[in-house]
Amino acid sequence: MVDKRALVKNFKIILGVAFFFALGFYLVSVFAATTIIGVEKPVDYANFSTTIPFINVTTSDISNCTYSIINDTVQIGPTLLGNGAISHEVADVNISSLVDGQYNISVFCMNSSNATDNDTLATKVFNKDATAPVITAPANATLEYKSASLDVIFSASDSSSLDAWTVSDTANFSINSTGGLTNATVLGVGIYVFNIGVNDTSGNSDSVIYQVNVSDT
Repeated sequence: MVDKRALVKNFKIILGVAFFFALGFYLVSVFAATTIIGVEKPVDYANFSTTIPFINVTTSDISNCTYSIINDTVQIGPTLLGNGAISHEVADVNISSLVDGQYNISVFCMNSSNATDNDTLATKVFNKDATAPVITAPANATLEYKSASLDVIFSASDSSSLDAWTVSDTANFSINSTGGLTNATVLGVGIYVFNIGVNDTSGNSDSVIYQVNVSDT
């Protein structure tokens, strides 16, 4: 004769074991999925011409990570970023094949429990800018010895933003952040020929030759 009470008891035990394993699997899945991805480099909205110097990522536990560079029409990767670590870094990422424009970096990490946290890095946007600025120079200057000072303005157009102006003859001339060129000392009679350069924030540059003629009439 079948003992109904024993069947009920065994059924409850089976249900309890099944619930325990189901709950355990759920908890493991929940806790394993809390991997946090932090992108240390590059900074938001950085400008690059042909390479990204570093992509650096940290994770809250030991993980395997890949990265992709994407926009609406182009994708590079996924490419290995690092295995079995909490700090992942690659250097000198080549982006020379990309056309100028705005891109995102997407990082995908899988931890030791095979749980995933996909961070699309919506705010980690960078600009690919391989176009050099173009300098517009004033006419060469002619000054009277000891009676006139140099004061001319250079300008430049660029698709991103200008970084710094330079002058090759720093002993006699100086140029400020807005392209204003002046003499740094009293200029002797003679012809001064030197380079004026400008860089943009992506590392592209342009330069022109400029001449100052100082005479004593």
